[in-house]
Amino acid sequence: MPNPLGAVVAFVSHFVVDYIGESSIGNTKRSAIIEGLLFAAYLLGAYWGGVFLLGAIGWVMANLPDLIDKPNRLFRGKKEWFSCHNGVGLFQYKGFKLGYPVKLKISKEQTLICNFFATIVWLLICIVK
Repeated sequence: MPNPLGAVVAFVSHFVVDYIGESSIGNTKRSAIIEGLLFAAYLLGAYWGGVFLLGAIGWVMANLPDLIDKPNRLFRGKKEWFSCHNGVGLFQYKGFKLGYPVKLKISKEQTLICNFFATIVWLLICIVK
C-alpha cells in the first residue's frame, strides 16, 4: 500500500501471521544466511519496483514486534512484551492475545517453502508492476 495505512497493516499482519508457528530453519548461522539472502531479495525487489523506501518501512513495521522483543529477551533477559509473543502488550484483552497461542504449527521444510514462496511472489509483484 503506497500510503501510511500500509505501515499499519504491515504491523498488525505480524500478529495475525504469528498464529502460524514456523519452525527454526537451522542453527543460528544457517538461519542468518537464509534469512539474509531472502531479505536481500526483498530489498532488491523493492528497489526494482521503485518502492524501496515504502518496502523498507513496511519490512520494519511488519517485523517491529520481533525487532523489539527478541533482542530484549536475548540480551537483557526480559520477557516479551507484545501479545503475539505471549506478552502483556498490544492487542490483549481479558486473556485474549492477538497472535497467541499458535494455531498451526509448520515444519522446517514448510517454513522454508513459505519463506521462499513469499519472496518469489514479492519479486514478481515488484518486477511486473
